[in-house]
Amino acid sequence: MSYDKPPAEERRLVTQRIDKRQYGARTTVRLPSDRALGFRDGVGLSLSNGALAVIEPDGAADDARALRYSVELTGYRTAADAESAGKRLAFSLLWSSVSFGMPLQLEYATVEPCRVFDRTTGGGVFGRARLEQVMSFDQVAAELNDVFDSGYVCDDRTLLSLELFCAAPMETSQRTRFISTVSALEPLALQKPLSTAVDKFVDDCVASLAQAEVDEPMVTSLRGRLLQLKRDSVRQALLRLLRKHFVDRADLVVQLDEAYGRRSDLIHEGRIDPDIDLPRETQTIRETMRELYARMLSRPLKRAAQLKPR
Repeated sequence: MSYDKPPAEERRLVTQRIDKRQYGARTTVRLPSDRALGFRDGVGLSLSNGALAVIEPDGAADDARALRYSVELTGYRTAADAESAGKRLAFSLLWSSVSFGMPLQLEYATVEPCRVFDRTTGGGVFGRARLEQVMSFDQVAAELNDVFDSGYVCDDRTLLSLELFCAAPMETSQRTRFISTVSALEPLALQKPLSTAVDKFVDDCVASLAQAEVDEPMVTSLRGRLLQLKRDSVRQALLRLLRKHFVDRADLVVQLDEAYGRRSDLIHEGRIDPDIDLPRETQTIRETMRELYARMLSRPLKRAAQLKPR
């Protein structure tokens, strides 16, 4: 027997019977100005499931250039329901960042980007987010509401990728912004086994280590590195993903693959071709990655990606 209530009844319970809907999730949004989301004072959003989202000033941010607002979801029977809602809120914020092309940074001290609170005993913060672009509040609110109410559950790999991507523009140097942007691709690269023939070859190599004239720590290291050869590389897995989603744009596959190579050069050698215009390169890659996320998640971008012409 289902005990689900109509949205209006849910809202009544949320607002009048805290003991029946005692759990919620809260995050903090850092904004560069009090106009960034189109309002100065608190506002409320009524979600289609009856839960309420409230956005209101939350004191001065630790960065003097930013203002802080809390984003709070209330209206859940159990802590598990609130935790799930908190994760959906995190995804909604991150997708809105991608959709509108605005930076956003989540900050939290837990493994998961969410922590619930009990309305009857006081709140706990599940994370923070910082947005840095002036938008119409109606636009942002509509996108957040639409994504949250869709019930879409984002997998952990994609959520981490979105988090890295959205936070990258807030890095303090051109090189770290480039590295962070391209590194957001890695969680999406799901490595797969190669073949039974490769497995046998690797196993034979591992077995031969018993006769190798090297010390035990080196044997352990070599064994681990050899066993990794049973799966394709991160770069190969990434190429497979890009070819799947950019069937009509092989040039974009090449663009992101070359960017991944440049990132590796920068990380392992400390430098790349000095003639590369890194800020322009980073922005071009970010637009392509926005299109990639849109295709992966089957969601339209509110601001279309400015893709490099063929």
